[in-house]
Amino acid sequence: MLLDRLFPRQRAKLQSRQELGLIITEHLSNETSELDEDEVEIMRGALSLSEKRVRDIMTDIRHTYWLTPDTVLDDAKIDELKAQGFSRIPIFDRHLTKCYGIMLMKELVDIDFDDNQFTVADMTLHPVQLVGGMTALDTMFRKFISAGTHLIPIEKDDKIVGVVTIEDLLEEILGHEIEDETDRQRHKITPKIKQDRLTVSFYRDHHYC
Repeated sequence: MLLDRLFPRQRAKLQSRQELGLIITEHLSNETSELDEDEVEIMRGALSLSEKRVRDIMTDIRHTYWLTPDTVLDDAKIDELKAQGFSRIPIFDRHLTKCYGIMLMKELVDIDFDDNQFTVADMTLHPVQLVGGMTALDTMFRKFISAGTHLIPIEKDDKIVGVVTIEDLLEEILGHEIEDETDRQRHKITPKIKQDRLTVSFYRDHHYC
């Protein structure tokens, strides 16, 4: 007790986010560091999440393939969806003011489209809440967890302006794009643009009727 009074303990100073980033970056040039380059990039990416907004990483609505509830799922449309190779399709109204949910391609596998005619509205649509474009990326992680979905539409001024996926957030942490087999095949055919394998990134003018 006497020593504590004579030499009071000083409260440890916590580093700021920027200072932590600098400390972590020093490991890249230090041969004695136990951290490899990938680990450093992941930690730096995680530290920067709160400083970035979802509008910065979303796929713009002009490059997002989406459907309306009255879209007829005939043979031609099913073939089109299969050819895209994506697993989730957002369903919006024609004016991009309402999201009806997300259609999962895996749930269409056992449906007989040859002898029956269906529209998108007949399918199971998984509800999802819209998120504002100024939402921080660290907040988006919590929203994905609570929503139980991999794709969330982004809105601005009551209009849907894009979509973001959990994959987009992971890419921000890892510092590079995640590609699957369909991404690599698509890049051989078309110029490389920001795409996400969970949503189809092709624009259809007729959706803006």
